[in-house]
Amino acid sequence: MKPGNTLSPNVIYRDKSVLVVVKPQGMPAQPDPTGAPYALTLAAAGGALYPVHRLDRMTGGVMVFARTRAAAASLSRQLAAHEDGETGKRYLAVVSGMVTEPFICRDFLIRDARLGIARVVTSAAGGKEARLSASPLATASFFGGDVTLLSVRLETGRFHQIRCQLSAHGHPIVGDGKYGSRVRAPLALFAESLSFCHPDTGALVTFRAPAPTDGAFAPFAEFLAARYKGLAARYKGIDGKS
Repeated sequence: MKPGNTLSPNVIYRDKSVLVVVKPQGMPAQPDPTGAPYALTLAAAGGALYPVHRLDRMTGGVMVFARTRAAAASLSRQLAAHEDGETGKRYLAVVSGMVTEPFICRDFLIRDARLGIARVVTSAAGGKEARLSASPLATASFFGGDVTLLSVRLETGRFHQIRCQLSAHGHPIVGDGKYGSRVRAPLALFAESLSFCHPDTGALVTFRAPAPTDGAFAPFAEFLAARYKGLAARYKGIDGKS
């Protein structure tokens, strides 16, 4: 990231135990070899923060940081467990091809550290189980080809899981050259919502952020505008004191 770049995480909720932000696409969540400014330090201005999950650099969207060690332990446990259908992360992805029915991916993945990718293998080859479910929301045309806007729910948390599994099942994410996309565009993957039980109260809370409307999301701009109608007002109503 060059000096003068204005990317910064947008704080959408803060209280004494948690901080919820929207990380821009292109910003590392934590330190990486490039030395670029990253979300953890920029969001932490004014106090310590504890990371409890990750987002890839080229994936924007909702992230939560803990502001106390106790909150960090609670959030880390919840976000790693994927124990039920309420807590966890949901993504929007624009994928190549026409998808008309919901589907489930169950695979075994292994991380190839040399190439910086995940691969589908067998459990016998040391792969870790990876599960996700996906539902089509809308279809459109982009660069002359059919694309589908998917809502994706992770049931496990593996390296590059969504990118690898969607590609392996015939629908690479638009702009994801590492996993088979032939379209030169920004990676069309966004962490739309995050749900967890608040570490202080135990109440289930959900935070959503609107997906971008450029790149491969542009054909779905009208659909997304309707999806997020009133979202900013709802954030304003729940925003805690800083």
